[in-house]
Amino acid sequence: SFKGIPTISPTGSAYAFNWNPCTKFTESESGCQNVLVCQYNSNAPEETHPCASKVSEFQVNSDGSTSIIYQPYTSDLTRVFKITLVCNKNEYPGQTTGVKETQQSDQDEPHYSMTFKSKCACEDGCTYPENPSSHRLSTGSILLIVFFALLSLYLAGGIVIKKYKVGVQSMPEMLPNYDFWAQFPSLMKDGVLFSIKGLKSGYSFLRNKFTKNGYAKI
Repeated sequence: SFKGIPTISPTGSAYAFNWNPCTKFTESESGCQNVLVCQYNSNAPEETHPCASKVSEFQVNSDGSTSIIYQPYTSDLTRVFKITLVCNKNEYPGQTTGVKETQQSDQDEPHYSMTFKSKCACEDGCTYPENPSSHRLSTGSILLIVFFALLSLYLAGGIVIKKYKVGVQSMPEMLPNYDFWAQFPSLMKDGVLFSIKGLKSGYSFLRNKFTKNGYAKI
């Protein structure tokens, strides 16, 4: 957002503006609420006047600039606001010299305009580097989803079969392949011990092979 944008015409004006090009904001309970442009009195900041809350149209100008024309906003009076965006690759996020106020002689409608120079007003000047992978599940996430889906199906199907076809009525015996899973910890232990024993045997063989004692035994 851009705050404290001064009024440069007419000179000496105490009014300034806050502008957010993308997100609506609220300045006070009685003045600017849910707006994109808010005018306030720099001598009395609690005095605020909403200037714009909705874009009416984007207008491409002959010099290559683009103007944002906001819908007229009526509160104590009707205000019309226009912002011209000018490409300047050296300005980021951007800068403006200030707001000019003009008034039609036959209408009680102040018209406000300002020029905003920014790199973001250039073609592809502030493109957002969208990462396609951020919108897709990773391979690991997909595998986990499939695993837990199959696990749930396995458990639910096994319990139903055990209960209604085999006649088992108590847990954990109703779990599918209960005998195997009950023995699984001891099987894991036996496997680990067997692996350790194999590693020790291999280590002893290599140690004896490359020591004098090993050659003596041969």
